[in-house]
Amino acid sequence: MTMSRWCTSLERGWGMMFANFFTEDVVVDNHARNGRSSKSFIDEGLWQNVLDKIKPGDYVFIQFGHNDCSNGAGYLEDRYVPLGEPNKKGIYPINEGKKVRTPDSYFEKYGNSFYSYDCGGTYKWYLMQYVNVALEAGATPVLVTPVSRMYFDGKGRITPHHDSKDTSTKTQITRNNAYVAAVRQLAKEQKILLIDGFEITKNLYEKAYSDCGNKIEAKELMFAGDSTHNNKQGGFVIAGEFAKEIKKVIPELAPSIKKKKN
Repeated sequence: MTMSRWCTSLERGWGMMFANFFTEDVVVDNHARNGRSSKSFIDEGLWQNVLDKIKPGDYVFIQFGHNDCSNGAGYLEDRYVPLGEPNKKGIYPINEGKKVRTPDSYFEKYGNSFYSYDCGGTYKWYLMQYVNVALEAGATPVLVTPVSRMYFDGKGRITPHHDSKDTSTKTQITRNNAYVAAVRQLAKEQKILLIDGFEITKNLYEKAYSDCGNKIEAKELMFAGDSTHNNKQGGFVIAGEFAKEIKKVIPELAPSIKKKKN
């Protein structure tokens, strides 16, 4: 989750800077963690910390995807969440997962049982676990597509990258930002509010490239030597872009967004 909360460096996710754009009547409580997927966030008990606090009238922003698509051998149990095979219309399924016995090597981390990567659960099903809890608590869930990494082609366009690409683990291979598409699908199917974080950041990075003809200006938004994690400036700029989008998508929150100073 690039809406990071915990870091030991100068990395800053948009969630860490989000409160700067709201008036005092709104409290932003950021529970995001680096390196977690929609599955491991539940397995590690991190979601329990959030659901214990949800109250009627809250807005719960749900953003995963960066780590869910990590299907390399070293990430299968810690991160990977399969999409499941799409139907003829390209719609990914909502297949329920079943907890299984935790391997000894993961016992201290997950306890007696956990959701393994091959327990049957699909990405959209895990996302629905967050959506359903928010609805049951009287809160409003907001799905957020994963932000873009800064992977430019030679013409300054962001190349597709939110996909499972490792063929060595014999897991599902996806293409064309399938993990972004799945979030958009779910929002439409379940009539859930959507903030398209991927489109927002993709457009931001491509414009920065276009404005100066190279990636130098765009790279000023990223942590040094990184194409995924933002620095303080980048986190602040992206949080501002999200605030603009919220005015349109969630007009009820618009009065609580600070007005831009001249």
